[in-house]
Amino acid sequence: MSSQASPDDPQRQVTSTAAPHTRRRRRWPGLLLLCLLAAGAFYVFGVKAQSATERGGRGRPAFDVPVLTAPAQASDVPVYVDGLGSVVPLHTVTVKSRIDGQLMEARFQEGQMVKKGDLLIRIDPRPYQVQLTQAQGQMARDQALLQNAQLDLKRYRELWEQDLVPRQ
Repeated sequence: MSSQASPDDPQRQVTSTAAPHTRRRRRWPGLLLLCLLAAGAFYVFGVKAQSATERGGRGRPAFDVPVLTAPAQASDVPVYVDGLGSVVPLHTVTVKSRIDGQLMEARFQEGQMVKKGDLLIRIDPRPYQVQLTQAQGQMARDQALLQNAQLDLKRYRELWEQDLVPRQ
């Protein structure tokens, strides 16, 4: 037997008829994929774009908007804003005490208008009175020491002029 097959060989006939059938099977998935892509593009660019314009999206609106006119007039427009937030005053004042102490009396009402120099609170004066008395006592002591030092200076000058004390 020869290695080449004859034209009426059944094996050759099976091979020759199987090739066109395999090509047809390969075309169907490609055609199906192409149809699905076309249907998807039509849906995205056709149906979705049309529904977006109906909802007021990009493009021309689905209905006309009426335009009304009215004569101009001056009037107050009530504006109400509802929401969470904080109110910031136009002017604020920071009250700082120069001294510390127990609060004895408040001479103002909250929200009251006050002016510069108004007495707002009274602080217990007793600790400051004690400090003042101590300072006055220290000043009296220092003045007595000053007078004593001035008397010593006068005495040493007289002795120095008489050469009774060394010049140092």
